[in-house]
Amino acid sequence: QDLQIPANLPPLTAPDIRMKAQLGFQSLRTRRGSMNTHNAAVHWNEDLILVAGEPLEDQLILLVEDRTGKDPMLLGHAVIPVAAIEQRLDERHVPSKWLPLEGGSGGGGVGPYSGRVHLRMCLEGGYHVLDEAAHLCSDYRPTAKQLWKPPIG
Repeated sequence: QDLQIPANLPPLTAPDIRMKAQLGFQSLRTRRGSMNTHNAAVHWNEDLILVAGEPLEDQLILLVEDRTGKDPMLLGHAVIPVAAIEQRLDERHVPSKWLPLEGGSGGGGVGPYSGRVHLRMCLEGGYHVLDEAAHLCSDYRPTAKQLWKPPIG
């Protein structure tokens, strides 16, 4: 990532940069990012798993925050429609992509550029999340229609 990290940190203080993902009422946060000594890039290498239901009308909101001080400072954010995320039905490799971050409140640079993050995102469609008691369930089919058994008759 080439995040715009604020320059007003106390001396010898490593920034506490975390990413937060929000989908509907769900919210997950990464641990403190590790700094690369060669180019000052922050990396997390964590999996954040959120549950999305059909129809896929929600938006995934990614926030990059600096939590070094008392109050978290937003470095940038990205909004991704869940319907635009690639769906994966097998164990193939998910391609990664760079997402530009939109304006944060505390970037050190001038202008709207806040940096970018390198992510790997996918919707795994082979699961069925039950919204009723398992012993009273009326639908045991997987979510992905490609995995349905053919009808009898």
